[in-house]
Amino acid sequence: MSLVLEHGNTYKTTTCEHCGAKIAFGDADVESLLMMDINWCETYIAVVRCPECKHLTDADKIGNMIARGIYEVTQ
Repeated sequence: MSLVLEHGNTYKTTTCEHCGAKIAFGDADVESLLMMDINWCETYIAVVRCPECKHLTDADKIGNMIARGIYEVTQ
């Protein structure tokens, strides 16, 4: 049996928007959810399912805000 001693850069965390649980997840746990953006165009956002309450929550909050057209990157 393999055991992770130190997680790499594919290991992420988020907080469930419904129950407040802190969720640790890897790339294999991320699902794509089809949504409508602010301009009513179809877009995909990254979500994970909370193991406690079973609701979907954002895996990448900033990336999902950009995809929805809510947040604009300026440089």
